[in-house]
Amino acid sequence: MAPLSGRLAGAAARLAGTLWLLTAAGDAALRAGVLRGEAWPGLTLLPFVASLVPLALASALALRCCWGGGALARLGLALASAGSVGVLLALPLGAQPAAPGWLGTAAAASLLAIRLGWLVFGIAALRRRLLPRWNLAPVLVGASAPLSLPFTWFGAPPWLPLPGITPAWHFAVSGAAWLMLGGALTGSRATPPALSPAPPAPSAPSRDTPASGAAAD
Repeated sequence: MAPLSGRLAGAAARLAGTLWLLTAAGDAALRAGVLRGEAWPGLTLLPFVASLVPLALASALALRCCWGGGALARLGLALASAGSVGVLLALPLGAQPAAPGWLGTAAAASLLAIRLGWLVFGIAALRRRLLPRWNLAPVLVGASAPLSLPFTWFGAPPWLPLPGITPAWHFAVSGAAWLMLGGALTGSRATPPALSPAPPAPSAPSRDTPASGAAAD
């Protein structure tokens, strides 16, 4: 991966992780009764909504620069990028008064596709050592996806009830995973070491060069 693109992708993922941690803190404060008032639930969701843009940037930059990771890596990043585009399109359309109900389900599925895509990329990263460190980080991003299944997303009903899992837990664990991914993407390379070009072989001595013994005489 080009150094600048790697730094940008890593910065975008870290920004998204920070915003998710802020969402987790806001939800925890609401449940603890620290924040009171009708406006606070909406305000705590603002960091999550704002995080959708850096999530899309991280996927797009990684897809552009990590093409040397093979077909599996490209497939995962393409799925994450498609999910980012899907949720960014479905969210404003679903907010319209006459919007069909399936747009909320589409937005929820797109949000899930982002993390599933990073999971697929993480499998390729582990197999081929695409990142200079923390190759497990993309897998952790995808592994946190089940924590989102017990909640209502964009009006879509929960997909899997998991007792004891709160939005604060989900955003805290997932936000930490996004931060790790940002650190792993920083400075990552386009091709794994096994596919890097081999150093040039030393050139053979010219016939016109006198032998060492003759030079000594």
